[in-house]
Amino acid sequence: MGATILPEALGTDPVRWEAGASLTRQQLLTALRRSGPNTLAGLSQLLGISREGVRKHLVILEREGLVSVSLRRGAPGRPGHTYTLTERANESFPKRYADLALEVLDYLQERYGAVAVDEFFAARTERWLELYRPPASSDLRARLQALTTALKQAEALAEWEETGDGFVLRCHNCRISRVSRRYPQACTREQELIQRVLRAGIRRLACMAEGDAACRYLVT
Repeated sequence: MGATILPEALGTDPVRWEAGASLTRQQLLTALRRSGPNTLAGLSQLLGISREGVRKHLVILEREGLVSVSLRRGAPGRPGHTYTLTERANESFPKRYADLALEVLDYLQERYGAVAVDEFFAARTERWLELYRPPASSDLRARLQALTTALKQAEALAEWEETGDGFVLRCHNCRISRVSRRYPQACTREQELIQRVLRAGIRRLACMAEGDAACRYLVT
């Protein structure tokens, strides 16, 4: 029998959790991350709690789309179940995508010069423009709503409101904050993208890459 992994040890791997989430469920996901697909008995041993206790938490995790269950055949005795992390759960563990993106951009700049980086961001703008482009016949409010919906789907936490000066578009989460702090043309191209999608005048009022709480744009 393997050694029991104490809850304190399981809790050392940081994972993004919603407020109030069960510590035991966090530890269950971390245990599955470390061990790979596992059984009820195996998880009970790893966490040092009863099988029934583990089962109750797994039911919740399965309902939340974080754990999948499959029938385990070929083992002695009655067929059991194997529990596995879903892709959604795997993505909740910390990733270092920004590090890779910065390495690629640094390489482009060192090897081919700043013009290559500018060309990359320009091409990125064109690709996103195809995704964000609203119907040509829509009015500005409809275009704003379509863009905001697309930004929400991209986890930008976007919203807009009408003011006396026009409309204000806010993004409370910068998807490329570390990149834009080193390569400010990312922000410039983002503003260009918004302007071309909305087909309206745009003025940037605040920028998260410059330390503001949100990215804000005045749309006129």
